[in-house]
Amino acid sequence: MENNITKKLIILCIVYLWLKVYSKITTSICIIRGIVGFPCPGCGITRAYMKLLHGDLLEAMYYNPLFIVPIIILYFYLFNKKYLERSIYIIGFLSISCYIIRLYYMFPCKEPMTWNYNAIIFKIIRFLKEAMPQ
Repeated sequence: MENNITKKLIILCIVYLWLKVYSKITTSICIIRGIVGFPCPGCGITRAYMKLLHGDLLEAMYYNPLFIVPIIILYFYLFNKKYLERSIYIIGFLSISCYIIRLYYMFPCKEPMTWNYNAIIFKIIRFLKEAMPQ
């Protein structure tokens, strides 16, 4: 039991350190946005939770109206597995629809739906442009 907890703590520390380094390099903790620079459907959820913790529900909805989805999935997973699969399909449809709407109205001018020019792909492109002779 003690050994299992130690392994989990080590893994947690490694993940934390990786995220710290990754976010310093890409200025994003999102893997998709950090690699390709394009906002993913979950972009803004962390900021939405921060706004919600400060009591600002409308601002939380602005950053990502589906911030409640992980909580709903966790509820069905823990307490009502009978409807988990059905809820995943419904939530998937809502997430894709919401993402398309957010891209239409917000991309690329409004946070969090903006390009991340510090993404790895942009860094590679800049490096290649500088390395190629003119």
